[in-house]
Amino acid sequence: LRPEAELIYNTGQLEASLEYLYSMKYYDDRANSADHRHRFGGDIKYQLTPRATISVDEEFVIAQESEILDPTGVFTTRSSGNNIRNTISFSGLYEMTRLLATEVSYSNNYINYDDSGVSSRSALLDRIEHRIGGNLRWEAATTTKYLVGYDFGVKDQTSDDFLTGTTSSSVRDNRSHYGYVGVDHDFSTKFHASLRTGVQYTEYPNLPVGADDTTINPYADGNLSYDFRKDSSIQLGVRHNRSQTDVFALDAALSPTLDAETSTVYGALTYGFTAKIKGTVNSQLQYSTFERGAADSSNDLFLLVGASLDYEITEYLTAQAGYSYDRLDSDQVLRSFTRNRVYLGFRATY
Repeated sequence: LRPEAELIYNTGQLEASLEYLYSMKYYDDRANSADHRHRFGGDIKYQLTPRATISVDEEFVIAQESEILDPTGVFTTRSSGNNIRNTISFSGLYEMTRLLATEVSYSNNYINYDDSGVSSRSALLDRIEHRIGGNLRWEAATTTKYLVGYDFGVKDQTSDDFLTGTTSSSVRDNRSHYGYVGVDHDFSTKFHASLRTGVQYTEYPNLPVGADDTTINPYADGNLSYDFRKDSSIQLGVRHNRSQTDVFALDAALSPTLDAETSTVYGALTYGFTAKIKGTVNSQLQYSTFERGAADSSNDLFLLVGASLDYEITEYLTAQAGYSYDRLDSDQVLRSFTRNRVYLGFRATY
């Protein structure tokens, strides 16, 4: 069950939207029969002057599924309870000249799990993340923009629970520096590409004295989008960075698993077979290598695949059928699993 409401307001100078979604999934053969998800979202984009634009995006969710709670993190299994994530971001773009522009941004991510106690989800995953940055853009042509930028990220663990009896969750606090170059290019009015690539340098300030408290890895974020016909499009993307993990294991020297280096490839295809029939396929492949602790250099390989078919019965009523497949192959004992979900239903729109 998934009712949703959205309000959109646009004056040309001001664009704003407000959205609420409630989702309930009922499981017939489970003690805790139903999962309830709430999502509150909104965004504002305001044209201060012909050269200056500011925007704000907000999303607050209460959920149980990890891909909702930690959409950019290493996969964790479902977590019962009212788990919370709040994400808010601000950005400002100023065109200094016809060819040069600068952008500044700030984002805040807050995650809090219901589960508590030693080695709980709260101990492993509760945190506040800050990221602030800026870049300089050069419009080399009407279809091409180059940029160079720097971001600074802070990740603070917020749980009072311990990872073990003597190891505080704050040992996973880190500070990251991102240096990158990028390009945005429009091959046509329907075909767009964007790429950011560089280096991420991470420090762990709360490790024991004498421990190696820094690491460095490549950083990348790119995507392609192509609207090849009416009601039909394809999107492809890739990301590589460091991410939080629910894996935690002390090695012989009592050094914990800190985080993971993660590569993600994703894609989505939407195709309009007729004016009334539309199909969608989504996929994501994520490969993670854990950092430090007993899990050091071990890997997770996680695959998500989903397909759906919509048939528009009337302007207001659509029939839906879909299938989702999740598979996690892990070097960690008792972590691997597969999950299959099939659904049939209707969507009513007013």
